[in-house]
Amino acid sequence: MDDTTTMLATQDPATVLPIEGDSPLDTLRQQAEIHRAHQEMTAYFATQAQREEAVYAADDHIVHTLPTTLGPVLTDDHWTGYPALRENGLAPSAAAHLGHGTWVHHVQHHANGQVRDELTLIAPCPCGRGYRQALPLTEDLLLEAVTDFDSGPQPVFGDQECPHSCGSVRPSDQPF
Repeated sequence: MDDTTTMLATQDPATVLPIEGDSPLDTLRQQAEIHRAHQEMTAYFATQAQREEAVYAADDHIVHTLPTTLGPVLTDDHWTGYPALRENGLAPSAAAHLGHGTWVHHVQHHANGQVRDELTLIAPCPCGRGYRQALPLTEDLLLEAVTDFDSGPQPVFGDQECPHSCGSVRPSDQPF
């Protein structure tokens, strides 16, 4: 967001008065520019609020459900919030990098007055071409998934060419 937008957003379109020599259309254009700046600022702050709420929800979830594993390891500073992608039906979410290409992703689903937290561990596949996921619902499952992804993860994307079932796609012109 640039300084001009910020400056325009502080103005009220109704206070724009015609300047002598300006046409009514010039005045309307000034009002429209201020209105657009208001809309842009509103959208920006709504997106920022979604990001912050996603981080708060992720941090709160791990502190209360994984208090001896992820709870003390991750703080809210580790999380990056992402706004909702309404056109794709995706809720706001947050992700934290755990190191070595491994991530934890959190999303909170709201339906029928109920809230359901979903935490997904995402790690590189040994084949080096894809990622695997595990849904650690408990601390024991999280620790099992971290130590042995071959026993718990499910395919994430692609076809089944990978011997580890990560779902990676191997280009036909490159040997494994």
